[in-house]
Amino acid sequence: MNLIRELALPEDVRGSNSISTSSQCSRAIAISNSVYGITPSKAGSTNDVESISWFQWRTELESNITSIKSTEDGSIVAASTTNGSVSLVRGSDGGILLNKSISSPGNSDDSDDDNAMFSHSIDFVQNTLQHDSNEMLMIYNLQSENIENSNRNMDMILVSNIDGKGLNSGDPAIVKASSKFAIDGITFSQGVSSLNAVVVRACLMREHILRFVIGHDNGTVSVHDYNTFEKKMVLVNKCIVEGIVDVEKGLHIDGNNPDDPFILVSVRRETHEVLCWYDLLSLKCVREYRVPRGGSVTALCPLKSCFENTVAAAFGMKLNSDCIGKVVILQGVLNQAHGESSMDTGGASQAKSIVTNIHQVYSIDLKIGLKISSLVDGSISDIDEYRVRYCVHSSASSVSFKELCSGQDCVVAKVRLLLAQNHVEGAEEVMAVASKESISTPYGSIHSSEVVLARFLELMRNPNMLSGESKDQVKECLRKLSFGAVSGGSCGVQSLVLASKALYGWDTSSDVSEPYIRDYRLALSVMAMSIANAVKGVSYKYVDTLKEEINTLETKVSVLKTIETILGGPSGKPKVQLHPPLLNVKNHDELYQLLIERGAFRVAEIIRKSETGMKMITPKVLVDSLQRISVDIDPKRYCAWLKDTIFPSLTIRHYLLEPVLAWACKTADAFDENGSFGIDASILLLEVSFIFYQFVWCFLPPVKFTTIF
Repeated sequence: MNLIRELALPEDVRGSNSISTSSQCSRAIAISNSVYGITPSKAGSTNDVESISWFQWRTELESNITSIKSTEDGSIVAASTTNGSVSLVRGSDGGILLNKSISSPGNSDDSDDDNAMFSHSIDFVQNTLQHDSNEMLMIYNLQSENIENSNRNMDMILVSNIDGKGLNSGDPAIVKASSKFAIDGITFSQGVSSLNAVVVRACLMREHILRFVIGHDNGTVSVHDYNTFEKKMVLVNKCIVEGIVDVEKGLHIDGNNPDDPFILVSVRRETHEVLCWYDLLSLKCVREYRVPRGGSVTALCPLKSCFENTVAAAFGMKLNSDCIGKVVILQGVLNQAHGESSMDTGGASQAKSIVTNIHQVYSIDLKIGLKISSLVDGSISDIDEYRVRYCVHSSASSVSFKELCSGQDCVVAKVRLLLAQNHVEGAEEVMAVASKESISTPYGSIHSSEVVLARFLELMRNPNMLSGESKDQVKECLRKLSFGAVSGGSCGVQSLVLASKALYGWDTSSDVSEPYIRDYRLALSVMAMSIANAVKGVSYKYVDTLKEEINTLETKVSVLKTIETILGGPSGKPKVQLHPPLLNVKNHDELYQLLIERGAFRVAEIIRKSETGMKMITPKVLVDSLQRISVDIDPKRYCAWLKDTIFPSLTIRHYLLEPVLAWACKTADAFDENGSFGIDASILLLEVSFIFYQFVWCFLPPVKFTTIF
């Protein structure tokens, strides 16, 4: 079962109004000038905040901490402070390994104040473990009047050869041997400097090659390759993202799939925001996820997924105003892309993988007035669960840290992933043994109707879904969906409506054969009956929606009955497949217009003269149908229809008379111009129209028909 736990602050800072800075990373939290190493607590721990001992060590630095980062395995923690220093701390016990002053204190009168000094941005290079490399730390944003002289001619300092395992050894000799760091100064590619490089992320792509992803102060993102052996940086792509990126909040490298790293960004478009996954090799966007309407992203981080071939991310957002906030956890399916890719200085031409079916698995609603300042992945390497830690501010000096723990079962996420992968049988098996508590939690749930809907949609891909054994399965699905609409609230109703719309709009773009007319009509009738049964038990707020769906289905059932009668002949029991465009006809109006458009005037008239046609097919429908007649149809086939049906249906001074006569002139001109049926066809059409016009001309205002007069 998932739960939220709060990380109770130490007594000396709890409730304090003197918290000037706070920061967090996956393995540590910084409050003011103290670093706290996170204790890897196990899943399913209590949500009693007072009983949690969440930190295993505390290390105090000289000044307040503005930024804190940790390596993937948590062996090393780096901290940047307001006095211009960067420190390296052991992840095992908090021992300080290195404390390097990058810039010196300012010369102003208030230089004793930490905030008058300069802090630097830091981050670890990702994917080093995958390449059996020691860790590397980037220190950037170096431009300052207080920068040390030795650091003035560079844009970044790269600290490499950080042996996290050796530095955490209990053997002093090993620790000493592992403390031989390498420090290099890096100058960015032309056009990029530390003045406009707000955020820098990096990933080790192969031996000696680092790929830098740089977010600029104008909201653009550039990509560069750096050769650690040749000490040379090359521009790969000046701007990879379409739109404006809030680089401080929404620019990350997702290295949780080491063979397939991605760039994860939050992009602001003209009317909305999207989260984008870019393949780090090809630099191509492989998926976008649209942030809910009215939402604005306030924090973003990639997550270690609980499942194979999956990507995951968490983002914080505010809705409509600063007063309403949420934390949302997403996951998506990682599929192998077709073709091969190879990396060079220009990036790969083909993405190795694509991301599909991004879906929400958990969400947390924040109390009014709370703001999220940061999100990190708090997962533990040997436990498969989603664990997201978020920092919440209720005022300038009041801060708290909370974690959402999905629990090791992750039933909601597992079922949603199986559905996204079209593994309906697997989803049904998980739901069959899942407890009620595991599928319905305050932060994420899934209703059985959603799985039934997936089964129904899968059956629709079967060309024989409306006959034999599949027919019985369809009926069972509809029975369960009807019951689910009553028991499942909005989720159950939505599943039933989606099933109805899927059947109604039969997907002709798939490889599935079109249905037989009678089977399809009966299936729509059964669907309408299932919804009618649900109407009897659902909340009143869903009744109108379901009744509207019933009316839509019954209208199509009626027109299919007409089509069935026309095509069935004397037997009345046709076994004929229904192909587009007849398959897509919604009502008798559309059927009549389609038949006229195709030149089936005799059949169209049979429908118009039927009991239903007399009610449904109005003069406007007749004229709309007339205007669909192609110039490729010989007027001999429809002039009698014009004389006997169209003109008699229009009374004197009818507003549709002018469009009819205008159409006649235009069509006659077309016959004369393209020579399809010749001048005789033009004369025939104009004669019929002229006879009618002679009858009504004295009652109508003048009409400018130069072809006739």
